[in-house]
Amino acid sequence: MKIENKLSEIKKHLGLELVKCDYFTGIQNHNGKEYFNIITKNAISEDSLYYDLRSLIQVGILSKIEPNGYKRIALFF
Repeated sequence: MKIENKLSEIKKHLGLELVKCDYFTGIQNHNGKEYFNIITKNAISEDSLYYDLRSLIQVGILSKIEPNGYKRIALFF
């Protein structure tokens, strides 16, 4: 439910429907910080989505984002 709420906030703010990662599912933990993964259509280096999502850090929707694979982005709560 926590992931769906965050995805809903992102959709409301940016108008984007993000796709959850089907390989690393659910909430993950890295150094005590919770995150979940989304999948991009293109490689992260070729996709503006990464930069769009960075704007959500400044408004407090996400605490940070990090590339987490070729087409995977980790979104931290």
